Amino acid sequence: MSPATISSSQVNESATKKRKLVDSEDKTEIPSLPAAVSSTPVLQVKLLSDKAKVPTRGSALAAGYDIYGVEDYLIKAQDRGVIETDIAVAVPAGYYGRIAPRSGLATKHGLQTGAGVVDADYRGPLKILLFNHSNKDFQVHAGDRLAQMVIEKIITPEVVAVAELDETERGSNGFGSTGGFGGQPAKAAEDAVMKEPKEKAVFVEQASEPVATSPASENEPANIDVPAAQTAPEKSE
Repeated sequence: MSPATISSSQVNESATKKRKLVDSEDKTEIPSLPAAVSSTPVLQVKLLSDKAKVPTRGSALAAGYDIYGVEDYLIKAQDRGVIETDIAVAVPAGYYGRIAPRSGLATKHGLQTGAGVVDADYRGPLKILLFNHSNKDFQVHAGDRLAQMVIEKIITPEVVAVAELDETERGSNGFGSTGGFGGQPAKAAEDAVMKEPKEKAVFVEQASEPVATSPASENEPANIDVPAAQTAPEKSE
């Protein structure tokens, strides 16, 4: 039978058989869509001892999570100490934990934190390095809030070695190049000082003899400034 003699009913019948054959062989199940997952990152905390505490925030809008110590420790004046917390954390990928000082300990006792980066892939115990910048010893007690951890978003761009860097207006100007504490650029501050009127300083030394403050001409007597006589106050009987 030539293609020209095939009827439309035969074509429809052949297509129906092919669809049934495909349906019978294809047993793949299409998975259902997963339940909605919260987009808020989660900070996982593992307690390593009975003394450990889960980090907490002091208020609803506080940026940092307070970290608690689990031991008594005396930090000598002008010294440092490493305090155990007995917790381990899993910071979300794309973030890191920054260990920052607590404002009260910093302002009242001179305590500052160090070594304050917790990577997202670190799973070991968290320890707090405290510097005592004061002149007094500081006693840490178990259960004290020693520091705070702020979860910050980061990027890790690819590192590329280049022959030259792009030019900027600042260039290689370093420390102090942008001005002093007042925010005035260094060059502008220098120019402002140079433009200020200069006043001639006059130094007068104390002497027992009168001191002439202006030269005398040949026909005029010299102007003499005579110090006023100093007399002791009379004693009352």
